[in-house]
Parts: sequence; structure tokens; C-alpha cells
Amino acid sequence: MLSHIFPMMRSALFFIILFLGSCNNSSDSTNEFAVPSGTSSMIEKIDSIYLSTDFSKHPYEFGERVELQRQKLAANPNDANLIINFAYELMAAGYTSEAISNFEKVFNQLNLSVNENNKSVFELLATAYIRQGEQVNCQLNHVAESCIIPIAENAIHKDKQWSQKAINVLTDLLYMFPDDYQNKWLLNICHMTLGTYPSGVPKEHFINVLDKESIRFPKFENVAGNLGLDKIELAGGTILEDFNNDGYLDIVTSSWGMKDQMRIFINDTKGQFVEKTTEAGLDGLTGGLNMTHLDYNNDGLMDIFVYRGAWKASKNLGILPNSLLENQGDAKFEDVTIKVGLYHQAPGQAGTWADFDLDGDLDFFMGNETVRGKEVFPCQLYINENGMFRDIAPSLGLDVSGHTKGVASEDVNDDGFPELYISFLDQPNKLFLNTTQGSNMSFKDVTSITKTSEPTMSFPCWFFDYDNDGKQDLFVSSFDTHAFKAQGGEIAKFYNNVSYDSDELRVFRNEGNMKFTDVSAKLNLNLPAHTMGCNYGDLNQDGYVDFYLGTGAPDFRAIVPNRMFLNTGKGSFEEISISGGFAHIQKGHAIAFADLDNDGDQDVFANMGGSFSGDRFQNALFENPGFNKNFITLILEGTTSNRAAIGAKVRVDFNDGISDRSIYRTVSTGGSFGSNSLRLELGLSNAKSIDKLVVQWPNAERKIQEWENLPVNGFLKIKEGVDEIENLGLKKIEFSKTNNNTHHHHHH
Repeated sequence: MLSHIFPMMRSALFFIILFLGSCNNSSDSTNEFAVPSGTSSMIEKIDSIYLSTDFSKHPYEFGERVELQRQKLAANPNDANLIINFAYELMAAGYTSEAISNFEKVFNQLNLSVNENNKSVFELLATAYIRQGEQVNCQLNHVAESCIIPIAENAIHKDKQWSQKAINVLTDLLYMFPDDYQNKWLLNICHMTLGTYPSGVPKEHFINVLDKESIRFPKFENVAGNLGLDKIELAGGTILEDFNNDGYLDIVTSSWGMKDQMRIFINDTKGQFVEKTTEAGLDGLTGGLNMTHLDYNNDGLMDIFVYRGAWKASKNLGILPNSLLENQGDAKFEDVTIKVGLYHQAPGQAGTWADFDLDGDLDFFMGNETVRGKEVFPCQLYINENGMFRDIAPSLGLDVSGHTKGVASEDVNDDGFPELYISFLDQPNKLFLNTTQGSNMSFKDVTSITKTSEPTMSFPCWFFDYDNDGKQDLFVSSFDTHAFKAQGGEIAKFYNNVSYDSDELRVFRNEGNMKFTDVSAKLNLNLPAHTMGCNYGDLNQDGYVDFYLGTGAPDFRAIVPNRMFLNTGKGSFEEISISGGFAHIQKGHAIAFADLDNDGDQDVFANMGGSFSGDRFQNALFENPGFNKNFITLILEGTTSNRAAIGAKVRVDFNDGISDRSIYRTVSTGGSFGSNSLRLELGLSNAKSIDKLVVQWPNAERKIQEWENLPVNGFLKIKEGVDEIENLGLKKIEFSKTNNNTHHHHHH
């Protein structure tokens, strides 16, 4: 009777890759501030698109679809097919208790037992129990350690019934399907939440997650609750940067629901972050799966670009336009998207800002998404012409079409002009060489020469110099070789050293002369990643870049650990997710590294939350415990170069107490999901001083400035063309140790 709906249900729950929540998490402040005209215009457009969306045909807005499904069920209240469909949509929308009641109604009505035909509906029930346990124990009674494995004693579920019920269902499933690694994984997770892992897990289903790491690493504490930053949101973006020019880093977050409010938190320099969303003029600017920051008009104020259109394959799905938010001063913003010529409705969640023609201002490449068989949305290259933008991609052959998921730019061949890398989901990636000469702008596809097209199932990407040899290497993270597969089973196979079927991330070493070598296996990184957002920084101040992967998928069952990898500086990376306290099993999205408390080491902010409107979770901030090493923080200001100095190359020479070394960095926001501060926060190990500092500015003349014998452990501002370096004298901040959590409740 029910067998014909199971494939549909499996596809609907486990394989949908797109969802925009409909809840409006607006700022708590009363709006007493005038809204700039450009912002009002954008809000009107967002509202108009939202209101014109036909949610009866929309496959992702479950918050809107629930009532439509409820009406269908009212006409046929005993139809088991409709009840299960309704229960699924309730769970996807966050009404988990009601979903469980409806699932159990069908089970009692039909007296179901596990078999091949109804396996999916049992998995739905187990998933609903697990999600209810998360909402009751990890959201409503949230502690800093919630959902970080191994589960700390204070984070073990107090209300144990939901995990126990899930264990009962999963045990029945595994009795009939003993080789299902997805259900093995969930069984192990449930035992962790009850404090019965590993002893309570049957030997034949045990997944050993604790013995994979070879390095012990100091634990980073999640302090978001103490700082008022643990907002419950969906997948979104995050930026760490100084938006009011007081010298201290602020935080901006977004959540991708169509009516989810973006937020700004200002660093009060006293150990807290204060939400100033309304005062910043951001009220009503909703949505945003990704964000980045820049200074598009060279006025010394950091602006914000919001990506809103991701995962929507056609305009009838309610594609929202992106936004350029101009900083008017003192962290107050106006939407200038229409004014500057950037307004466009297209699905996209990644792009890059760089001075592609080296004329002193930032241009913008927008990576739009084209899904096979759907409407075509070519990528765009907007050239900056005195603060106005014009798309010239068609004339340069850059109007490529594909399911774009990551974009990065970097001067790979050291000729001054930044190259362009595009990461596509389910098709080969592309590397374009910037062959511009004078005013004749041009690009050449060199992917076949560089052999950098993999992984085929790729997502975020970036350029970095992982081995400090002065040449920029390429990182490309993977998502999955099959979009239609739950990821928990794949990570379980990885932990148990069983062959898995997921694509692996790639690191391509830059050998010079546009030659790259895949060194993933050599670096100990040939592994499944399932990455949605990620970024890099230097955790232990040793001068080598580490990276953090935000993992997951829309599937509620994809509660896989976010993963941190330490660069050993000896030609390999080692995972430190468990020992470092980073193995959060809620969905991870935008990641950003920055020294938020000015103590010389980098903290890590993680946007948490999934895609379905019911898959929300608290954001996390992992405070660096400190490594007692030395550092230097550099803030660069361009004059003939773009003022934010994006693309500037820096070399620092020093002796670390053992040998002479050099480290190399480029001013950028890091990875393609999450926006690091544009400050260069450089770990110097045990160096007592800096022997030489070299800056190559990103302009047509490729100006170079050098300084010698500089002190360590300071915050220095360097202005292009000025020999004198300014010591900013910024003070260290002690984060508040008092929990500022106002007992956030789930929105349903």
C-alpha cells in the first residue's frame, strides 16, 4: 500500500539540496532609524519576489508548504500516504513533535514491520526522534559543548527518550539491513548523546571515531554563548572585520531563509559583542547563504556583498537578488546594488573581488549556477569603472555556465595579474590565466595544462601557500560523488577503514610556470570531506596555514563532524577535530578565522545550521587557548592600489630559534564560504624579531617596499608609498566569561 511513496520520500528528505526558510529572525531592537532609499528599494524587491512565489509548487519552502499540506490532509484524514507526506514536511519545517505524532499514527494504523518496501519510512521515524532530541536537549537547553563529539558529560542529553526511541528503530533496521553504514553511524551518534558510547554499541555496529587522530591538540572552547553570538540560524555567511574603524574586529552573520534577518555584532572592546543590526540600517535585508567584504569605492570603509540566489535553478523558485551594502561610516550601511549596476536575479553563492585589470579598484566575478536541464545563468565579470559596474564576461569568454559552487582569484604566475579558478559541482573545474596586457583585458582557459579540474564533485576553493615556498597553491574541497546519498554512512566507512564512494578533496602544489601537482595523498588529505563552507588560518602561530571544514548536507541524517586539519610544517596535515574540540556534528557552513580578542592568536567562527527551515542551530565561536608564540598583525592600505590592498603579497623573514624561515601571505578574505579579516595575522613561532618584511602592492607597477629589524607582537599599519610604519597600539581584550545566553528558543 505504501511502497510506491518510499522512493519519493527518500528523494524528498535525503536528496533535496535546496531550501529557504521562511522565519523572520529580525533584530530585537525597535526600528527608530531611517532606512536609506537604496535599502528600501531592495527590501521592496525582496518582499515582492517572496510574495509572488507559488509555494504550492515550491519544493523547498517547507515553512510555507506545511499549511498547504495540512489542507490536503483535512480532506482525507486517514490517507496513510498523505499522513507520511505531511509528517515529512512538518519535520522539514521544524514542527518535529507534530511530525512524530503523524508518523506514529501510520505505524499504529498499519502495524508496520521493517522490510525492503518500508525501510524509508522507518528511517524517517528514527530521524524525527533524533531531531526532536536535538531540539529539546541541544537547542532549548544549549550548553557550549552541545553536539560536539565526543559528547562532554554536561552535554549528554537530559531528556533521553528521543535518542532511546531512535536506537530502538535503528536496531530493528540494522537487524534486517546489517551493512547499512548510514544507520550504523546514527546508532553510534545516539549512544554518544546518552553517554553509552562506546560500551553500549553492539560490536558489529561500532564506529570508532576516537582513534583516528595521531596528534593531541589543546582544546578550543565554544564561547559564543558568553558573547551573545549563539544565535539559532540556518546555513549562512559570516564576516570578521572592523566595520567602524575603531581597530577592533566585528562580526556579521546571515541565514539563508528568504525572510531571515542578517545581523551585525559590534565589538565593544570590553569582552562582548553587541548586536547593532537596526542601528546599522540592515533591518529588512534578509536571506544570504554567503557574504564577503571589500572596499569597492576606496573610501577606507569596509562594504559587504551578500549572495542570496544560491540553489535556485529557475526564477519561479523565488531567486532573490544579491546585495552590495555600502558602509556610510560608523558601521551604517545602504544598499547600493541598483545604483552601481550590480542588480541581477540569478542563482549564485560564491564570487571573488579582485583588481583584475590592476587599475586601482576592485572588480567582481560572480559565479552563477546553471543546473543541467534548467535555465542557463552564465557567470559574470563586472569591471569597476569609478564605482559603477559593467559586465564584460561575454567579451572575455568568462560567461561560462555550470553549477558554480566556489570561486577564487590569485596571482598564480607572479606577473601581478590575478588568475581565476571556478569550482563546479558535478563537472570539471576551470582555471583561467589572466593574460591582460595594458588596457587589453583577456583570459585563457589553462585547465588542461595545469590539470586542476578535479574533484568533479567540488565545492569551496581557495589559493594559499601551504608550504611557504612563495608560490600560491590551490585547495579544492569535495562534496560527494553522488548527490543522492546520505553522508553519515560515508564518514562511518572512513572511520572504520572501509572503502567509501565519496569524491576526495584536492591540494594542487604550485611548481611554477603554471604547473601544478596533485599532492593530496602526500599531504595525508586524500579523504572524503563533504564540505559546505571552509576557510584557513594559523591556529598555533607556527607560521603554517591550517584549515577547518564545515560539513553536512540538507539531509537531516548528515550529522557528520566538522573537521579541522593542522599543517605540521613537515609536508603533511593531521586531523585534530576531536582533540581540538572542533568536531561539531550540526551542519557547518561559513567559516572565518581572525584574532577577535587581539591576543595574537586566531579564533574561529562557524556559522551553523542546515538548509531545511527546521534544521537550525546555534552559531559557534571557538576561542584560541593560546600557544605562547610570537606574532605580527599587519593592516595594509593601498594608495595607487585598491585601498583594501586585496591581492597584496607579503613575505616575512625571521629566525624561529632553530632556523631562518620565510612565510608568505596574500591579503584576501580566504576561502569561498566565510570571510576572514583582511588583516594579515601572522604567527612567528619563537622569533624574537622580524629580519625583513617585504610587501608587493597589487598595482600595474608592482611596487615593492621593504623594512628590516621590526619588533614582534604588535599591530602595524602600512600605507603604500609611506616608509614609516604606524604602530596601532591596540589593546588585548578579555572575552566575557559570563554566559550571555538569553535562553534562545527554537522558532517553532
